[in-house]
Parts: sequence; structure tokens; C-alpha cells
Amino acid sequence: MLVQRQAASLRRAGVRFYVSAGGNHAQILRKWTLDFAGDLTGLKLPHRLWLLPAPQRGHFWQATLPSALIYAATGAGAATSP
Repeated sequence: MLVQRQAASLRRAGVRFYVSAGGNHAQILRKWTLDFAGDLTGLKLPHRLWLLPAPQRGHFWQATLPSALIYAATGAGAATSP
């Protein structure tokens, strides 16, 4: 997996991941997102996992966008240049 091969470089560069999941979408499974977040945890890569609350199903982008923007803004300038 690419993230495993590049984990040390990603940590040095200060890369952070925002991972979000709603329900399953066609052939894209929620489980894959949860598994990827677990991989990030195991690799000690900074990330935030956001899960869509069940009552908001059908409004994924409207629900996730505010937290994604806050996460991005709080990390602005955190990454270092190589």
C-alpha cells in the first residue's frame, strides 16, 4: 500500500489526513474508509475520522464540509518544507 511505503516521508512532511464516511455508496463500502483510518492509526499518521450521523444520511457533503474545513484550517502552516 502506498501510504505504508511512504509513511516516514508523510510524517516528516507533516501530512495530515481527513477521512470521512457516510453509508455505503454503490460499490464503495464504508468499511474501506474505516479500514484506511485504522491503517493510518497503525502507521502513526495524523488524521481525523469523521462519520456521518445516521439522521443526516443523504446530506453527506453539507454535513462533512464544515468539519473538513476546520481541520484543514487548523493545520495550515503545520507542514514543513523538505
